[in-house]
Amino acid sequence: MGSSISTTGMSSSLPAAFISEKLSKDKNRPSASTVTSKKHFGIELISSQPQTPEEKKTEEIAEEPKMSVDHIIKTACPSLFGNGQGARMMPTPFLLDGRVQTMYLVMQARKRDKYTDIQYDRQLMDMSDGGLVSLDWYPQRPAGHAEEAPSYYSSTSTGSHTQMGLAAVPIVVAIPGSMGSSSEYHIRNLAKTLASRGPPGCRVVVLNHRGFARTPCLTTRVQSFGFTDDLRQVVEYLSATYPDSPLGAVGYSMGGNILTKYLGEQSSDCKLSAAVTVCCPYDVTKLYDTIGKSTLFNNRVLRPRLTKSAKWFIKRYEDVIQSGKTKYDIDALLSAKTPSEIDTLLTAPISGYESCEQYYRESSSGPFVARIKTPLLALNSRDDPMVPLDAIPVESFRNNPNTALVLLKHGGHLGFFSGIVPRIWYMDPVVQFFSALL
Repeated sequence: MGSSISTTGMSSSLPAAFISEKLSKDKNRPSASTVTSKKHFGIELISSQPQTPEEKKTEEIAEEPKMSVDHIIKTACPSLFGNGQGARMMPTPFLLDGRVQTMYLVMQARKRDKYTDIQYDRQLMDMSDGGLVSLDWYPQRPAGHAEEAPSYYSSTSTGSHTQMGLAAVPIVVAIPGSMGSSSEYHIRNLAKTLASRGPPGCRVVVLNHRGFARTPCLTTRVQSFGFTDDLRQVVEYLSATYPDSPLGAVGYSMGGNILTKYLGEQSSDCKLSAAVTVCCPYDVTKLYDTIGKSTLFNNRVLRPRLTKSAKWFIKRYEDVIQSGKTKYDIDALLSAKTPSEIDTLLTAPISGYESCEQYYRESSSGPFVARIKTPLLALNSRDDPMVPLDAIPVESFRNNPNTALVLLKHGGHLGFFSGIVPRIWYMDPVVQFFSALL
């Protein structure tokens, strides 16, 4: 079961200048753009610039696109590359620590303000294995369908939206982190921001994981870092139902790992036109190694919170979990002290892995970055209390012109609050990126 913190949670020991120094020393690799403004508040852009014919002959990299993501950012995303002089993210003065940024977002979980007060239009969708996901649309499904969402018992749950005449509007899929849902503050903020300031007519649809957001869990398939089938089926459905609508996606934490892995798996066959990830972990083993370190924050806040959330799911869906051929030790699961114990006892075996180590290794999205051919903007922070710097596949981003990595000094895990009155900083980059591509 995934364990990225949800709003319903150090920093790497690598020096801040490590990545810039590494890029400048290796002159035989494709050039990278490194943009830093202020020492503490600068934004570092790591991306591949067009190669010379000689460079293309010497090594294999992802097929070069007509326009690199590096170029898109420099021409269409002033919040990331302000007039060529660099841009910056000024964190909220009382949220300078990554752990504080992270917990502040948790505290906003159910807050409703002018940036997040929205109502979703819900649709239920059957999966091919008998599972169920819910799709929460904002402001509504294209063409303004008002009929009730089809029953998940029906095999034609998505059939009523295939008629002609649907509006060709941009659609962005949002994938929450572990234990997350459409109700979270940052996802509601994203939905309202894209609908009001994104590409004209933009719709946001949140893919709620099985068993969350009042969505029944009907099969023994539990959420995990490497399971991309639900996202794949949703994208296929959207592409078939709204063939004239450009599709984008935003993945948060575990959702970012799922999205990154999916993009690499699909490669040139991907139906998405653009994607953004926020705090993708890339290396699940290193993620859990970081969570497992004995620190006050990990011991008192992070691990207990993640473990409690997983136990909630187990208690609620015990009958479903035990409905398969394999029976699991529920008492041991409810006595677990760490997320890794739960992954060892449940997530790994129920997902078909022989060990927790294999589950973490094969679920990691880092190895898939090199295969991505869809424009991807990845946002990570150096003070993320869960994702260490050495988990980020910097070289893969450097070598793939279809991707760009943005590293910030501050932000924590999914926080990125900026300004005297805290506001989520990355909304502008996301709006600008999708407006250029959708």
